[in-house]
Amino acid sequence: KTLTASADNKTRNYGDANPAFTVSISGFVNGENQSVIDTMPVASCTATSTSAAGTYSITVSGGSDNNYSFTYVNGVLTVVALPAKTDQTITFHAIAGKTYGDASFTLSATASSGLAVSYSSSNTSVATVTGNTLTVTGAGATTITASQSGNSSYNAAANVTQQLTVAKK
Repeated sequence: KTLTASADNKTRNYGDANPAFTVSISGFVNGENQSVIDTMPVASCTATSTSAAGTYSITVSGGSDNNYSFTYVNGVLTVVALPAKTDQTITFHAIAGKTYGDASFTLSATASSGLAVSYSSSNTSVATVTGNTLTVTGAGATTITASQSGNSSYNAAANVTQQLTVAKK
């Protein structure tokens, strides 16, 4: 005789612990129920609280009984990305005043959630930004922006700006 052991589908938010996984058994005969099974099959999943948003298999395995064998039906764990947070902060390390012709300058910022920060300049005739390197290209004013974007699991976003005035030689 063969029983079907099925995992229930589950959903949780990114960062949360996995919920309890349950296994449902069907296919009993003669009025029997799962109380007659010697060892119940179990469900498990490789996703952890820090696994990226997406879908993961809930795998059913194990179980033993002298009178039954098992057919396994896996379930799906859906990890949902968090909505954008409003309390994200970026600390933008100060840019000193520059003079046209100065050497390049390394931009530095710290994002509260540890996500990557990108930089941009509003006036590329004064300063250009490549990666986190600021190169002074002329005299005048520009706004340097440090931006923290989200990812598929943690949709955080924040921007910090600093005004940079480049003096003539």
